[in-house]
Amino acid sequence: MQQHDSHIADPNSVLQLVWQEDYPNIWRVFSSNETSVLSRLTIFLIVLIMLFSSLSLCIALTVPLQQLSWFILLFLLGLFTIFIFFMRWSRMRRKGKQPKPTMVVLPDRVVEYRQQRIRTLVFAEISYMRLRVEGYQEAPPSILLDISHYNGQRTVWEIDIALADMIAQCILDAYTTYRVQSHH
Repeated sequence: MQQHDSHIADPNSVLQLVWQEDYPNIWRVFSSNETSVLSRLTIFLIVLIMLFSSLSLCIALTVPLQQLSWFILLFLLGLFTIFIFFMRWSRMRRKGKQPKPTMVVLPDRVVEYRQQRIRTLVFAEISYMRLRVEGYQEAPPSILLDISHYNGQRTVWEIDIALADMIAQCILDAYTTYRVQSHH
């Protein structure tokens, strides 16, 4: 890991250093390992159809020719499923080359990347920040940061990367440290 100036102004440069795993130790980096439920379901269905196809092929070798049409249909269904799997797999590989959702907490700001969108929260522009937790009984709570800017603008940041409570606390700690140091 090389030594870098911890005050890099450009959010793209911050993210590039993080993705290259070449950033200062003072930065706190959080990323998400999102796994699509649809992908897991697709894999399950493919395995299930492959089992049925294999079973149908075994049975087809022992059954008279007039009953073979059902097994051929199942086998073709299995081949079609394999084709769909490879199409999804190639799309996921291309998508997998995109960086994961990432949040970087620096001493003077936060940089977030999600779905090809970058957001930056600059502590020098913030007059007030507070943590808010909203929750419902059947769902996990939402971790929100209510932010008031010096220019009067108010924003809300939802932290939905894994370990959201720890990330929110890290952001609040960095903001508090920044405010204390900027007043001395």
